[in-house]
Amino acid sequence: ANALFKNGGYRDENKTPNTIAFSGHGEVNAVPDIANVYFTISKDAGTVKDAQAGVAAIEKKVLDLLKAKGVADTDIKTANASFNPKYGYKQAVCPPVPMGAGTAGVTVSPSSPYYCPPNKQVITGYTASLSITVKIRNTDSVGDIMQGLGTTGVSDLNGPNFAIDKED
Repeated sequence: ANALFKNGGYRDENKTPNTIAFSGHGEVNAVPDIANVYFTISKDAGTVKDAQAGVAAIEKKVLDLLKAKGVADTDIKTANASFNPKYGYKQAVCPPVPMGAGTAGVTVSPSSPYYCPPNKQVITGYTASLSITVKIRNTDSVGDIMQGLGTTGVSDLNGPNFAIDKED
């Protein structure tokens, strides 16, 4: 039904109100301005202390290299540090077996040694590891830094992964 307005016009109550609808698609392209690198320093030794000392020596070389290339301390982060025992198996050698009898009695001839079961698991040393992530802001120096890291003794070198530092 229609209603009469004060100005004398009629309102049609069956009509839908005026609406505006839109849809869109936006895209932004940007040049990466940082590179992320991840690597591990790992050393084996007979004791935990010696393994950690080996890692610390390589870490010092790495930090000196990164600082020389202009990487800030705040862009170098430890991701993981650990040490783990290394195991091996110790096998006992069994005594020689009598091989035959001579005229004066039983003689023992050295037969081939063999290993007596069971094998025993023993700690043979320790592995210390340190994983580090580095944010390189000067992307022009990434190649030099990667090459330098390769000479310091790091292992499991991953990257560079280029990204945008401030995505908003």
